[in-house]
Amino acid sequence: MIVYDAHAHAGDAQELVLRQRLGIRTMLSCGSIEQAAQGQALAEKYPVLTLTVGVHPWHADAVSLNDLLPYMARAALVGEIGLDSVWCDTPMDAQRRVFAAQLDWAAAHGKGIVLHTKGCEMEIAKAVEGFPHPVIVHWYSGGPDALDRFLAQGCYFTVGPDVAHNPCVQAVARLAADDRILFETDGMSAVRWALGDMPTERLPDVLAASVRTAAALRGQSPEDLAKNANGSFCRLLSR
Repeated sequence: MIVYDAHAHAGDAQELVLRQRLGIRTMLSCGSIEQAAQGQALAEKYPVLTLTVGVHPWHADAVSLNDLLPYMARAALVGEIGLDSVWCDTPMDAQRRVFAAQLDWAAAHGKGIVLHTKGCEMEIAKAVEGFPHPVIVHWYSGGPDALDRFLAQGCYFTVGPDVAHNPCVQAVARLAADDRILFETDGMSAVRWALGDMPTERLPDVLAASVRTAAALRGQSPEDLAKNANGSFCRLLSR
């Protein structure tokens, strides 16, 4: 069972070669100019990679949005973008300014977005209400009220690798619509952060395990869920 990876960051050569060899189509998130330039070169070498580009909230006070716009214009989606009040010290006024500018740009240029929402779930849910293009909520870890708002807006969700023990991710896995659920690793470094030490060659097993856990929560077969998720992945990239 091949499961596409709807959110990852560039790993080492072993990880990239594995993705290409196994045919794991991957949305590669690039949050700075250096990452976007590297991502373009990697996508030429590894065709399973498709770039999403945007100023990550962690870099909102350091990355020039104007300088990143040419990369965003060539990317499939804008992201990951958003707000983070938990894992960084970037001033919130800078984060909000850059996030709002990217929402406006993406809306005007017909681009879907990938959201980083840590600690700011409700604020972001309100900010993207009425956004006219697809919205992907990456590895949701907030409460039920904001989740309900995102669900009501028809957002897509990536189920993170800790779905077996994270109640927030389990809620997403249960409630996301069949045509709105995706799976992600966030890259093998994030998998190790979430699950402990794990060799790179286990990457496809991590994705398959997430599907099996989510399928059990949904009362659905893993094969059908993987097929739905892969179909949604392809649909997002064919717009």
